[in-house]
Order: sequence, then structure tokens, then C-alpha cells
Amino acid sequence: ARPPLVVVPMPSAARAVRERGDAPVADLARVAAAAAGLPVAVILRVRGRLADQAGLTARARAANVTGAMSVGSGGVRVGGFDRLGSGWRALLCDDVCTTGATLVEGARAVRAAGGEVVGAAVLAATPRTPRRGR
Repeated sequence: ARPPLVVVPMPSAARAVRERGDAPVADLARVAAAAAGLPVAVILRVRGRLADQAGLTARARAANVTGAMSVGSGGVRVGGFDRLGSGWRALLCDDVCTTGATLVEGARAVRAAGGEVVGAAVLAATPRTPRRGR
């Protein structure tokens, strides 16, 4: 049998959740996962404080999030699967992909916890703009 597939939303900073009163990416993941009949694992955590990504260059975004995420315990229970160590596959979910730095960091954290990243789904992606002078 294949390891279970879970939808893993990218985390919002704790400060942003407190200010907004919700975690929209987790909500988005729950709706999408329910439509596909998949469980959601809200397990990625941000360690420390991150700078707001808006306005940062691609290099600065990557530096901002590198090493900032970890996998914590989550309310994942599907059939006999109730803990991360029993083998699992992750479909990462985010609202917007600008440079991909957040998804790269989320994938690193999932792999570090023994998961396999099978893909990523985003609601929107910003268009890449060519650098001038190249």
C-alpha cells in the first residue's frame, strides 16, 4: 500500500494569525482537500520571526525563510495513519507563489521529518519578470 497522501498548507506567521484572526491558507487547504477526499495536516510551524515577504527580492525571500520551518505534531488521523513517522506523502498548498521560497522551505521541512513531497498547489502565481541588463 502507498503511504498516505496529506495536504499540507504553508504556515502563516503567528503574528499574522493573531492580527487577522484566521489562517487563510489552512482554510484554503481544507476546502481543496475536502473536494479531493484528502486529509489536511496543519503541521508546518514557523520558528522565530520572519520579515514580511512583500517587497523583498527573490534572494532576500529565500534568506528570510531558509531554515525557518519545522514539522510539529498535527491532528492527522486517517485510517491507521496517525503519526508522521509511519510514512506519508505531502501535497504542499499555498495561496500565492511569487519566488517559490516558501514552498522550497516547506518541502525541506517535510523531507527533514521523513515525508515525501509529491507536488505543490497554489491559488495564484505572480508572473516572472525578466531582469534588466541580462
